[in-house]
Amino acid sequence: MNNIIVILAALCLILLSRDDAFAEAKRCTRIWLDPSKTPTWMNSGVWNSDSTEMLWADAYRTEILRVNGETGSIELVFLDWDSSLKEALKKDMNRVYPEIFGKELWELSKAYYRPDGPTAIKRDQNGILLQYTTPTSLVRVPESIDASLTDGSLSYRLLAGTEQLNSNVVSPDQSTAHSQPSSVRFISAYQLEPLGDGFLAFATIKPTCDTSDPFEAFAFVTPSAGVQLLKVEGGVDSDIDPCLARLAAVEGELAVLHQASYMPHFAAVGNLGFILNLGTTPSVLRFDPAGFLSVLEAVPASLLDRPDPLELKTERLGPGRQYLQYKAIEKAALAAGLYNIEDRLFLLKKSIVSDATRWSLIDLDLETGSIQGRYWLPSSANHLTLVVGDSYVTLVEKGPVQDIALGGPYMQIRSMTHIPTEWFSNHSDSPLAAFSDGAISSCTESGKKYKRGPSQYSWISN
Repeated sequence: MNNIIVILAALCLILLSRDDAFAEAKRCTRIWLDPSKTPTWMNSGVWNSDSTEMLWADAYRTEILRVNGETGSIELVFLDWDSSLKEALKKDMNRVYPEIFGKELWELSKAYYRPDGPTAIKRDQNGILLQYTTPTSLVRVPESIDASLTDGSLSYRLLAGTEQLNSNVVSPDQSTAHSQPSSVRFISAYQLEPLGDGFLAFATIKPTCDTSDPFEAFAFVTPSAGVQLLKVEGGVDSDIDPCLARLAAVEGELAVLHQASYMPHFAAVGNLGFILNLGTTPSVLRFDPAGFLSVLEAVPASLLDRPDPLELKTERLGPGRQYLQYKAIEKAALAAGLYNIEDRLFLLKKSIVSDATRWSLIDLDLETGSIQGRYWLPSSANHLTLVVGDSYVTLVEKGPVQDIALGGPYMQIRSMTHIPTEWFSNHSDSPLAAFSDGAISSCTESGKKYKRGPSQYSWISN
C-alpha cells in the first residue's frame, strides 16, 4: 500500500512539473538589450530551427548579427564570402550598370553601388536567403550560419541586371494595355519575398522601351518567365506614355513607404503572395504566381492608414531626406507590414491613442481579407519589426528615428519581447485578445536596462 502511495505521489509531482514547464513556456518575456551592440537599421530576422537564437540583418551596415534568444547577447557574424561569389557580383555590376547610368556617372558612383554585404535576411521552405539590394540578388546560405561561409554550400541567384527581362503588366481586372511586352532591368530592390520558383519585389526598374528615368514598381520575377509588373493602382496612362512597363509605376512621394524596408510589404502564405499597397488608394492584394492579382475587398479602410503624401515631401537630399520622411511615418497611424504566422496572414497595425503608440496584429482571411481576430501587442515602441518563429513571435522594439546630426538616421533598439506563437492560434483564448495600453504586466523581464550617454556611441547603465 505504501509503495502505491509513493508511486502516486511521484506521478503527481511529474504532472505538476510538466504543468509548470508548460506554463513557463507560455509566458512572454521582455529582454533588455545593450543598444551599443544592436543594429543601426534592423529590417528583418529569422529564428533558427530549435528557437535558441536569431539572425538579424542590419541594412545600413550590411551586417548579419547573431542574437541569443534567452540572454539577448549579440555578436557579429563574419560573412567571409568565397572569392567566386564576390567576383560574380562585381562582374554583374560592372557589365550592366554602365549601360544604365552611363560610363562616366558609373565611375563616379561605383563607391556607392557595391556589394558590400546583405541588406535583409529571409526564410523560405528551403532555408535561409540573404538579400543584396545592388545588384538585385539572393544568396542561399546554410541553415546554421557559422563564423565563415566558405564551405561551398552557397548558391547565388541574380534576379536581374545581367540581361534584359521580358515583362508584362498584371492588374486586378486582368487587363493589359499592350499585347507586346516590353523589357526591363532592375537597378536595385528594396524588398524581396520568395514565392514559388520566383520572388515578389519592390524595386527600381529601368525600362528599355523609352529613354525616361527609372521608376519604382511592384513585380513578380521568375528566372524562366521574366517579370510580371503588378499594377496595384494608378500608374502612367498608356495614352500619355506608350511604354507598357510604366503602367505599373508607383509615382510620387508615396514610393518611400514601400522603400521602408523595415516594414515588410510582402508576405507569402503557402503558394500565395500578399502585397500591402500604401499608395493613393491603400489596399491589400493577393497574387497567385499563375498571374492572377486581386484586391482583398473586405479589409477595412480604417486599417490601412498612412501619412499624408505632403508630409513626405521634402527638398533635402540624402540621409537628411530619409530622416524627415521617416519622422513623418513615425508620427502617423500606419499599416506597418504583413506577416505569415502559422500559415495565416497578419497585418501589423500602429494606432495612435491619446498621443501614445499602440500596436496590434490583425488576422485577415486569405480569400476576402475579413478580420478573423485582433491581437493587441504588449509594446508602445515607436517602431516594431517582427521575427516570426515556430515557438515565438519576437517584437524588436525600436526608439525614434535619429537625425544625421546625431549619427543617423538610425533607430535605437533597447529591448525585444518574445510572445509564444501559440498565443496567435485562437483569438478567443489568447491573452492578447483584450485591448492593451502597451504595458507588459503579463510578461517577465530580464537583462540590464540602458539609457543613452552624452555621446551618440556612449552608453551607460541606469
